[in-house]
Amino acid sequence: MYSGILTKMKKSIYIIAHGFDAITIANGLKDALLKMGKSAVVYNPITFNDNELRNNFSSGNYNLVIEQAIENYGNAVAEGDIAIAHGISDNSKDGYFSTKVNIDLISNLSSGAIVVASKEQIELLVTMIKEKRGDVIYTADNPAISKEMIDAVLAFETDKTSVKMFEAKMIAMAKTHKQRIVLPEGNSERVMRAAEILVKRGICDPILLGNKEELLAMADRLRVSLDGIQLEEIETNPKFEDYASTLAELRKAKGLTLEKARELMKDCGYFGTMMIYKDDADGMVSGAEHTTAHTIRPALQFIKTKPGISVVSGSFVMVFKHRYFVFADSGVTPTPTTDQLAEIALSSVETAKAVGLDPKISFMSFSTGDSSTDKAVEVTKEAMNKAIALAEKLGVKVDIDGPMQFDAAFSEQVAKSKMPNSKVAGKANIYIFPDLNCGNNCYKACQRAAEESLALGPILQGLKKPVNDLSRGCNVADIINLVSITAIQAQINKGLI
Repeated sequence: MYSGILTKMKKSIYIIAHGFDAITIANGLKDALLKMGKSAVVYNPITFNDNELRNNFSSGNYNLVIEQAIENYGNAVAEGDIAIAHGISDNSKDGYFSTKVNIDLISNLSSGAIVVASKEQIELLVTMIKEKRGDVIYTADNPAISKEMIDAVLAFETDKTSVKMFEAKMIAMAKTHKQRIVLPEGNSERVMRAAEILVKRGICDPILLGNKEELLAMADRLRVSLDGIQLEEIETNPKFEDYASTLAELRKAKGLTLEKARELMKDCGYFGTMMIYKDDADGMVSGAEHTTAHTIRPALQFIKTKPGISVVSGSFVMVFKHRYFVFADSGVTPTPTTDQLAEIALSSVETAKAVGLDPKISFMSFSTGDSSTDKAVEVTKEAMNKAIALAEKLGVKVDIDGPMQFDAAFSEQVAKSKMPNSKVAGKANIYIFPDLNCGNNCYKACQRAAEESLALGPILQGLKKPVNDLSRGCNVADIINLVSITAIQAQINKGLI
């Protein structure tokens, strides 16, 4: 599933036709491209039958329609360089249903739309597609495969990635080298349901912690399958004493006794973290039922931070319609020093690379460039300069600039007037905030105000091995997404990608 979405998105074309046969047009376009030596595949984006499609549409399960289309897209691009979808048809009089689904799919698949219809219908369809931030690359009032249509297909390029496509990309990457991810809160219904899906979709090999009898009874009550899920007891586990002894040895300089280590190891967070330390698991995701402090404390005590990094930070991958970013620190460090801000910036580079971004770091402020000499701005400048020096020391090649206001970092148009010579302004995808107050409020404001968004995290940065924290208000989809990111981090740690 999603096998074609592993690296850069391939060319995606969507034929939407009114009064003409979209399948015939799609096949004609494919044949013309093949004659030119271009590898093209025609596919049906929706393989639900009509009743299933309408039921999903009306029952609130519309996300299943989008997910199926993305899966079918992934299968198509695995076979060719150009994926050509033919829009669905609707036999009802007004055609609203098919138009709604087709336009949503154009946006979610980040496709270049070819619209074939009457001149009046073309104007309406183009307006509707653009309202969904889709790209119309060619229109015609007849089904002929013209040179202009072919040229439009060959010229079409986009770096847009919809929220659903982003999720699919992360899942596809996680599946390339399946990792063992421990979920210590095994008695959480959301966690258990997520674990079932993780197995069914082949995303990872999940490990649930808890009393086996209680977990089995809970699964039976919830009608959840535990097939393929590793269940691990804590206090009766054969490795419990070894884990406790290891913890006591690691923390003996802090006065930790074996007796106290045993008490700590009864906690699911400590046990799960020790599984990672001992290479019995590759990563951990917790926080559905516990605080961030509960998740992060054991990791700080014995997983420790990476060389050159002294602070653990929390980033969010913020996904909007066709753009995504890394915001840091938005979850852990209240008032970072300039040295810590520099380290947070460098830790964020790895997170950005894990989700497929070419990192460009902006240090955020209420002022852009040299327009202010306020003390707070000067602190931001100092942190930025330290980040540049640290990047050079660690051999990290990345564009860094600032201080910048959000609009200058985000908008190329604003950047032209405020920082015209910057390589980062208007193109920034890593936003480093001066403190947690700013970073946390900014991520929540963007998440809630956006028409369509996904806030993935907090992703704990700077640790030697991946441990990530869920919001206690998370849902099953949030858990699956964060597990996918955690698996990718584990792959990076092992040099697999």
